[in-house]
Amino acid sequence: MLVLCNGMIRAGSSVQYNIARMLVQELGVGWARAEFERRYPEKAPNAAALAADERQYVFKIHDLTTFEYADLDLLGKLIGTGGVRVLYIHRDVRDVAVSLMEKLGVTFDYSCKMIDGALNGYHGVQPHLGAPWLLVQRYDELTSDIEAGVEQIAALLALDPSPELIQSIVRECSLEGVETVIRDLRRGLVTNKVHSAAAKLPGSPREKLRTMAYHMSGDQLEEIGFADRETQIHFNHIGKFRGRSNVWRTELTQGQIGILNDRFGNWLREAGYAVP
Repeated sequence: MLVLCNGMIRAGSSVQYNIARMLVQELGVGWARAEFERRYPEKAPNAAALAADERQYVFKIHDLTTFEYADLDLLGKLIGTGGVRVLYIHRDVRDVAVSLMEKLGVTFDYSCKMIDGALNGYHGVQPHLGAPWLLVQRYDELTSDIEAGVEQIAALLALDPSPELIQSIVRECSLEGVETVIRDLRRGLVTNKVHSAAAKLPGSPREKLRTMAYHMSGDQLEEIGFADRETQIHFNHIGKFRGRSNVWRTELTQGQIGILNDRFGNWLREAGYAVP
């Protein structure tokens, strides 16, 4: 069975992916890959074969329409056979804008363009809301109650994890668990002398590293130590707001809030977020 973690950028897609990854791997029923099809298209396995297999194959992507293992017509047919499950997670796009600017250093205008692209993923699943092969979660709900989120994902995948496994997943996917991975990555960056290489760049130490990482491929990020290969957590995955929701209320200007409400108001209301 294909399990596609099709989450919005900066909206907890890594948490959702890692829950599915740990469930499948710890229970010994399959394996997980993060953005594998984008990096290694020549190694892409046959989508129909994976969907027909009783084992579960988890992939992390950000847009169902770019999944290169199969065109959308074939995916539709595979979904009809019961061989595909789709996980999607979204977040208040006003918080997404703040997170994009803080993590990637992009401008407000560019963050809006990135959100335009990110909503393609939502529009891909929106016609199928309520379908038995689809689970849609909200960032604020998942991060405030990871245990409930694990149980929801396990139910979608027809898996029966023990209470001990559920708690292990909760610990690893919690803010504290992610911060442990980040600390290990940052210690590795020092060992690899990345900080010395970044010293020639302008900005604060964190901005220097961010500039270096921005121009690297996924393989380079993992090889040098900017990202953890298994969890796909990056060295700056958690920013100064530590994943809090509703930071847009204090971090955006009234003008920026107005632009986002005008541009994405229909989506915000449809997804259940308050808009003045």
